[in-house]
Amino acid sequence: MSRDVTNELKALMARNRGPDPAGSDARVQPDYGIEATLVDECVIRMRLTFKAGRHYCCPEVGDHLPRFAVIREALQLSEYVKIVFSLDVVVEPGARFLNFGGGPNRFEAYRGSRIAFDYPEW
Repeated sequence: MSRDVTNELKALMARNRGPDPAGSDARVQPDYGIEATLVDECVIRMRLTFKAGRHYCCPEVGDHLPRFAVIREALQLSEYVKIVFSLDVVVEPGARFLNFGGGPNRFEAYRGSRIAFDYPEW
């Protein structure tokens, strides 16, 4: 049995805040592409897209996902079920990530890429 949980994951990830591309000290909401399905009450199949021309703090997927306890509560899952994200991560060409090395450009554009992996709750 599966159910679409895209809206729930979008709402949770809308809480994220990242650096302002305009350079202010304000933290701004990133613009992700998200599609998610809960399968068998424990596997969340999710496509996470870092969109071209949008700004993000980093490409580390785990930094962008909600904590498992928050997901469990939002999706009303049993505390005895271990959650596994089955992720398909897409970085569109031109998605911009914070350059932690400094320099004249705070953000740098990445080339397009895609990776799939499982991210289990331990």
